[in-house]
Amino acid sequence: MNTGLRTRHHRPKRAVIAVVTGTLLCAAATGCGESPSAADDAPRPARSTPRASAPPAPASPARAVREAARQLRQVTSLRVTLSVETPGASMRASTAALTFKPFSMDREDFAPEESPDVRARKRIVGGVTYAQGSSDGPWVRRGGSPTTDGGWEQLADQALENPMGPSSPPARLDDVRRVGTEPFHGAETTRYRGTLTVAALRAELAHVKDPTQRAHRARRVAEYEARGVRQFTAELWIDADGFARQYVLKGASSAGPMEMVLTYDGINSGFSIDPPPTGS
Repeated sequence: MNTGLRTRHHRPKRAVIAVVTGTLLCAAATGCGESPSAADDAPRPARSTPRASAPPAPASPARAVREAARQLRQVTSLRVTLSVETPGASMRASTAALTFKPFSMDREDFAPEESPDVRARKRIVGGVTYAQGSSDGPWVRRGGSPTTDGGWEQLADQALENPMGPSSPPARLDDVRRVGTEPFHGAETTRYRGTLTVAALRAELAHVKDPTQRAHRARRVAEYEARGVRQFTAELWIDADGFARQYVLKGASSAGPMEMVLTYDGINSGFSIDPPPTGS
């Protein structure tokens, strides 16, 4: 995908370690070259062997999930993939690159089961929204973008137009436990599993400050309740730096199963997104 991304190259920092060594000089000319004194012949105390530091204890599952949610709220840039399957609708998939403060996005949508080669694109740069109906079609300026203040937590669902969501893993899961370790996109991750109830999603609405975000999530919760969804099984893959790398949400509605898969890559990798070429 040609995302119009530019990678920022940073000059690596160099650490300089200064080592100061003292040199022992002869106190008097007559003392140089003489045989060692009795003090030199005295036995020296044995040098103690330093103890190896024990590795830090792994965080509890609840704390690991909470910290991963917190770190995701603070990212400055990332790339995500989203796939959603809901009853009565074809599978929908998206890939997107997003930056925050200032906000920009380059997103590509497609239907893997129907027409995987037909891809629509949407780009938001400098508060302006651009759209491309097909991979080889022209870019069209759509005007101003919706609110672009905030970070991933505030903008993810709106930017991705996620038909399921929420796109951010919760800070708390019921009965969360560690399942095991798995490699994921070149990183070693720990996999956690727990339960997310629709009642908990409803209760969290009171803590969402942004009115647009709160209204969006309220509609989503109402849809879950109308479909008879009571809870979801949530799984989270967290890497050694504490970042979420994959988030899976599965539930059962009266019409059939629902599933959302989100992956997170390129976290804080420092890219930027340009507007589409002029006249394209």
